[in-house]
Amino acid sequence: EQQIADLTKWIQDGAVWPQVEFTIPKGDPSPEYERLRKEHWAWQPLRDVKTPAVRVADWAHGEIDQFIQAKLEEQGLAPVADADKVTLIRRVTFDLTGLPPTLEAIAAFVKDDSVTAFETVVDRLLASAAFGERWGRHWLDVARYGESTGSARNLPYPHAWRYRDYVIDAFNNDKPYDQFIREQIAGDLLPANSEAQRDEQLIATGFLALGVKDVNQRYKVRFIMDNVDEQIDTVSRAVLGLPASCARCHDHKFDPIPQTDYYALAGIFRSTDLCAGVRNKMGGGGLDYYDTDLLLKLGPAPSSDADSATKRDETKKALAEARAELQTLADSKEGNELAPDGRQKNVIAREKVAKLQADLLALSDPAMQGPVAFGVRDSKTISDTEIR
Repeated sequence: EQQIADLTKWIQDGAVWPQVEFTIPKGDPSPEYERLRKEHWAWQPLRDVKTPAVRVADWAHGEIDQFIQAKLEEQGLAPVADADKVTLIRRVTFDLTGLPPTLEAIAAFVKDDSVTAFETVVDRLLASAAFGERWGRHWLDVARYGESTGSARNLPYPHAWRYRDYVIDAFNNDKPYDQFIREQIAGDLLPANSEAQRDEQLIATGFLALGVKDVNQRYKVRFIMDNVDEQIDTVSRAVLGLPASCARCHDHKFDPIPQTDYYALAGIFRSTDLCAGVRNKMGGGGLDYYDTDLLLKLGPAPSSDADSATKRDETKKALAEARAELQTLADSKEGNELAPDGRQKNVIAREKVAKLQADLLALSDPAMQGPVAFGVRDSKTISDTEIR
């Protein structure tokens, strides 16, 4: 009751919130920004750290061990004994692949008395496909990987698996981390030496296209801005370890992220087509929510786009005429009359409409013409986003 009374009085008094200002006037950082930079651990610059000295010199196998040993000695603790070989191979196999070692692998390791026995096991596990499947899952969690839109209407993402495989392959191929990040944020803009590399980089941008999409959102602008917010939140958490979405509505209360920075990022994503193959639509059938124009084509570019566009126009026109003919038959008794082949005219007309619909789909749906992927591409309209 007392807490409710306090909140009630606070609201009656105007619900004043302590002002934290991160605006940088005339290029000078605000005092609050400077305080956070100096005091918060996450904003401290990287620095060289001296490896601590230890009293017992024969336990540590590397510099990281020395840090651990120094703390143990500080607390008057001794390291535990080394694990036996069976325990060790079980630990490392579960760690690197998520699977138990085979009986044959255990027996071979136990019998191998060479100084490189453990190194051999580790190299074999790192080279296995299961390594990427095990450790790729960690990044897929960070990238909020899922195979449907979630939210109010849960639609399948039929092409999401390409991004999943990209991540697994990146781990198994030991792709450098900086390249891994660059491809996922800007793969569509990077130069490529081959068609295969171009496709891989396009698939990598699925990082920005996955995630929850509220396809039932009736307002187009709200749908777009919610998706932009989701992209900003994912990138900031994944790459910086820092959530920035608080600044959508106000300057961040706990980190030096002003609202102006948030909408500067939003402008970049508003200038980017989010190609997840879905659109917003309030109500309707499941297929109504899909938009095949919002997919990325993989493989060689069609050599006769102009011819295809002509064929699409012709098919659209023929389909409109066929539908009109079917409607005319439906509005009269003529539809029940028999054609020369002995079938009803309205049956023939419906079959014609169905065939032309299938033809149009084959001409217009990228997924019917070759492999496609989720991802992003530059929008035809480049613009900034005002603070909202």
